[in-house]
Amino acid sequence: MEHANAIQPTAEALGLTVDRAVALQNAIDTFKEKQTTVRSAIVNRRDAGEQIEAHIDEANDILKGKLDLLMELSQNTYPELYNQYKASREIINR
Repeated sequence: MEHANAIQPTAEALGLTVDRAVALQNAIDTFKEKQTTVRSAIVNRRDAGEQIEAHIDEANDILKGKLDLLMELSQNTYPELYNQYKASREIINR
C-alpha cells in the first residue's frame, strides 16, 4: 500500500485510483485471512484424526486387556452372555 501511495499520480493515470488500491488491499487482507483459516482447519482435522486413532487404540486395549478377560472368567457362570459377547466381537467382512 505504501508503494501504491508513493506512485499514486502515475498509477492514477493508468486507472489505479485510491479507491481501487484500497479495494485491492482489502481483497489481499481477506485472502490472507482465508488462507490462514484453511490452514488451521487442515491442522485441526489432522489433530482430530490422531486423537480418534488414539482413542480407538485405548478402547481396543480395554477390550482385549480387561473385558475379554472378564468374559472368559464368566464363561461358565453366564454361558449365554459369553456366547453373545464372542459373537459380537467377531469382525464381519462384507
